[in-house]
Amino acid sequence: AIIDRYRQEARSEDVKNAYEVERSAGQVVHYGQTIQLEHLKSGKMLAIRSKEVADVESHCQKVCVSEHGGPDAWWVTEPRYRLMGAGEPVRYGDSISMSSGKVLGFMLHVAREPTQDAALTREPYEYYECNAYNVDVKTTWKLKCYTPYEPKLKQLIKGGDIVQLLHVELNAVIAN
Repeated sequence: AIIDRYRQEARSEDVKNAYEVERSAGQVVHYGQTIQLEHLKSGKMLAIRSKEVADVESHCQKVCVSEHGGPDAWWVTEPRYRLMGAGEPVRYGDSISMSSGKVLGFMLHVAREPTQDAALTREPYEYYECNAYNVDVKTTWKLKCYTPYEPKLKQLIKGGDIVQLLHVELNAVIAN
């Protein structure tokens, strides 16, 4: 009975997500707005695991991709610097921070140290864990066009846009 209840909740969440995607498609994303980040190929959502500790930094919460949306996959867009404020539109190339919509005070973050399986066969940035950290210092991210051609850097980001989430300090995108 419990498994059936969880399956029903997952189906209900999928229906709500589909409705929300349809409703917000083409609508401008604003600072302070809650969004979900869906991996294009797998359809999974970037989510915080509030009851799991990150592998590399034990003082952080685990971030992973999840089959379903919901509160774990809610992220709030925040301006990284005070040039922009809540309610203003998010543009390509803006410096942003992403805070968890579920766990207050936790920001999307990248570990300072590489994972233990880091090898020299690939680029070093491929071995950094993405996690969530409760810290006053915000991590700087930028939303980039998925395609390399960017005719208008001041273009507004809209619901349903395909973007890359770039970690500014490592100059690397989140990948799965």
